[in-house]
Amino acid sequence: MFEPLSKALWTPAAAAVLILGTTVAPAPPDGVPLNWAPSIVQGSTWPAGYSRRRMVTISTGPNSPTNGYNGYTVRVTGFDTATEIGQGEMRADGNDLRVFFWNGTGWVEVPRLVTGLGSADTHVIFKSQTDIPPNGSDTNHYIFHGNPSAGAPEALSYTNVYLWYDDFSTDPFAAGSRYTRAKAVDIHGANYTAPGYDAGNGRVIWDTDDNTTSDMYVDNGGFSNAERDVLIAADHDADLNYPANATDAIVARLSAINTSSTHVYLHYSHLNYPNSPAIAWDTWSNPERNSLGGELFRVFWPFSSPRTWAFAVFGTTAKFWDDGDLDPEPWFADAALLTGSTTTPQFGYMGLAPSQSRGWWDNLIIRRYTEPEPTTVLDSEVELTAGITIAKSVNPPGTVTPGIDLTYTVTINSVGNADAVDVVVVDSLAAEVDFQLGSVVINLPAGIGVTVEYSNDGGSLWTYTPVSLGCGAPAGYDGCVTHIRWSLQDDFPADPPDNSGSVLFAARIR
Repeated sequence: MFEPLSKALWTPAAAAVLILGTTVAPAPPDGVPLNWAPSIVQGSTWPAGYSRRRMVTISTGPNSPTNGYNGYTVRVTGFDTATEIGQGEMRADGNDLRVFFWNGTGWVEVPRLVTGLGSADTHVIFKSQTDIPPNGSDTNHYIFHGNPSAGAPEALSYTNVYLWYDDFSTDPFAAGSRYTRAKAVDIHGANYTAPGYDAGNGRVIWDTDDNTTSDMYVDNGGFSNAERDVLIAADHDADLNYPANATDAIVARLSAINTSSTHVYLHYSHLNYPNSPAIAWDTWSNPERNSLGGELFRVFWPFSSPRTWAFAVFGTTAKFWDDGDLDPEPWFADAALLTGSTTTPQFGYMGLAPSQSRGWWDNLIIRRYTEPEPTTVLDSEVELTAGITIAKSVNPPGTVTPGIDLTYTVTINSVGNADAVDVVVVDSLAAEVDFQLGSVVINLPAGIGVTVEYSNDGGSLWTYTPVSLGCGAPAGYDGCVTHIRWSLQDDFPADPPDNSGSVLFAARIR
């Protein structure tokens, strides 16, 4: 009697995990090594070329902005890129630091802004690519890196990271102007002087006169009757007033230009002027620089002191911050310089409106806003790995007699977080069995093509075609086959339920 499954020889070994560049060969039931040979590893479940990633969890509070969180600018903080770069896991120029969004079927790269690269507190800023319910969370945004061949990322543009961003590196009022200039709010008198452009410094400039306003509004349909809950930030400096009491403003919710309609703005003065800072509305029907939206105390900005200002209007709430310096990011502490409330919310244009002064604006940023703002948590780093485990079983088990057909099942499992590519499985037949023609059955995930080849010389050549009666075997069997090879023509998926499959064949005991 033939005993192919004695415990000494026929108990399958534990499944082997694929480790790139390492050969692992568990013993199959017939006592001959079962081999796999993936030539390369690449994760099609990851964006091509990236070896490391971190999941970003975005969590929201109880209040949603008018247009939701799809398009809300969020930021990740506390990312230690100094260590990543120092360990060679990120490029020094940060070109491989990318944000991707998993949309359920594939990866979508998301434009990002990175500040503080090479520090222990790098910030990554990007737009959420999905709406998130109140008090909800999303885990489909990821930060990837570890791609030495990554090209330059998409540059920051007017609308790819924020609702609007303009560093005024080009003339905003030239042909195809990005802004509308018009007398749209009443701050100081009835006169108007349009702002200009300082090409040498890349700034918007103005020089009004007494009782004169100079304003500009984003000329973009996305801000006209479309956005309502926003934070507007800009760098500001001025060095002259006419004849006193320069008052500059940030405008939000201007529902129409040059019409008597509801609009809201924040006005902030230089010297000992009543209602500074304050939130005003309906200024065509109410007195100029009114404080209907709120004034807590009098504060004045100094001349020749560049600072970042920010004005947020969300729901019926408004806030204003004077950041005290030029802030590289439009995020501000909860303690606002001024808080107040507005009238019933409305949509409208947004812009800047200095009055009775001379100075400049720079780095205008508008982003969606609500409170509390969404928070982000950066998960621990995961390294790209691909792996295959292989196990082999035989049926019937136990002690069998000559003339019995044995069915061998080779089970293949993809492990790790990346698809395995160019996987090749090679198995050998014991000398005591004859291969059964037509017995190969392939049960692999849909879409995976397989090439099956045979060898009759111990695996040196793979050109043999099994024939009935080969090497004296009975009809329907071939005793010449020594090895079978399955070459997968497509990636073996890493994600369930498509990360498992099997191949089968039968052989007859002589």
